[in-house]
Amino acid sequence: MAMGRPRKTEAELKLSGTFGKVSSRKKWNTRNATPLTEKPAPAKYLKRTQYFWNQFMIEKAAQNVLSVGDEPVLMTMFDAYDQYQRYKDQHDELMKGADFKDPEFVRNLNQLDIMIDRLFKQWTSLALRFGLTPSERSKLAVTPEKPQSAMLELIQRAKEG
Repeated sequence: MAMGRPRKTEAELKLSGTFGKVSSRKKWNTRNATPLTEKPAPAKYLKRTQYFWNQFMIEKAAQNVLSVGDEPVLMTMFDAYDQYQRYKDQHDELMKGADFKDPEFVRNLNQLDIMIDRLFKQWTSLALRFGLTPSERSKLAVTPEKPQSAMLELIQRAKEG
């Protein structure tokens, strides 16, 4: 079987000046203009959604991958998650008195299942963009914190104290 030409490394592509010419090689998430700091969860959410929000904000703010422009998408994502949790609670309550012989019950259960499925898909599609799975997380260009020099640490301590 004939093999193609081996791929060049990223360093070789940069040296030859062809690295940025292919859009799939660009690092799209290399700078974050206005980072979004940790925000408390809105009070309208269930307690478990608020807990998830707080954990998410701590982790993603530390990774510095959130910007102020992401806030509407985050709100949509957590709205979908909260509604998903509420409909799951209704589903569990409805299943306690399950009567599958009643056609009205079956119709209501099917509609509830459809809503739960739609909300889960909406939440998942948005959550994957923020790197909630290992494969999606590898696509995020997380900028590692650079260690500060001793001189910078002294200056910061002097400003704080």
